[in-house]
Amino acid sequence: MKKLMILLAILIASSHCKSKVDMRTEEKPVLIQRNGLQMVGMLHTPVENGSRHPAVMLLHGFTGNKSESHFLFTKLARQLAENGIICLRFDFLGSGDSQGEFEEMTIFTELEDAKVACQFLSQQPEVDANRIGVLGLSMGGCVAALLSRERADIKSVALLSAVARPEENFQRLVGNFPKTYRETGDWYIDHGGFAVGKNFFDSLPEVMPLKAISSYQGSVLIIHGSNDQAVPLSAAYDYHQSLNQRQSGAVELFIVDKADHVYSSIPLTTQVIDKVADWFERTLSLDK
Repeated sequence: MKKLMILLAILIASSHCKSKVDMRTEEKPVLIQRNGLQMVGMLHTPVENGSRHPAVMLLHGFTGNKSESHFLFTKLARQLAENGIICLRFDFLGSGDSQGEFEEMTIFTELEDAKVACQFLSQQPEVDANRIGVLGLSMGGCVAALLSRERADIKSVALLSAVARPEENFQRLVGNFPKTYRETGDWYIDHGGFAVGKNFFDSLPEVMPLKAISSYQGSVLIIHGSNDQAVPLSAAYDYHQSLNQRQSGAVELFIVDKADHVYSSIPLTTQVIDKVADWFERTLSLDK
């Protein structure tokens, strides 16, 4: 009898785990309109008739796209959908498959893109609009921080390798625009084949993600690699300090040992995806 009870317990546990891992999902391309231009996205949805789900929007980084490096966003979106969370990943205007010119992109234009995409996501019939989360990688993390102040319906935020001081960060990474203009006469900087326009640099002093997120009262997860060469680890501590000064709202800091900017190995990717999936399951649950 004892052996039978143990066997039944194992079978029940196995059945429970399998149903979660094997939850059927759908992936469909979507078009999101902004100012007469199309942003191209992919919507990942768990198939469960008659129920609404929490949803998370993914914001890619500078020169990135909706799949991100080594398909980090694709893998993350699929994992979230398998866990019962709808996920939208999309290309900002001028990036990936979306219309528009990269040269016209600024952090503020991406903020407007994100606001429109978030509205699109919240209006999907399968989405519980009271349980919306946003994740941003690198410059997308900066956009997520700005967005947290703009949209009161965002319940949870995750910042991956997020830019905290844009002017300082991009002058170091991309170059000094006034100096380049004086030397070449070009109204853009050629950054590995990407034309980074004058408006991008002109607007950087006005971009203040640390100030923006300090007024956000929801839950925030900060993830950063200890060996990030693109965005210094100090950015994670800057965000953590700003968020700790709030009167309410949970904050969690997770440093990934020996990780680079985009977590470029299978073990690092798995570690980050597991952490993010667990975070959104906890912070977007019905009892929160």
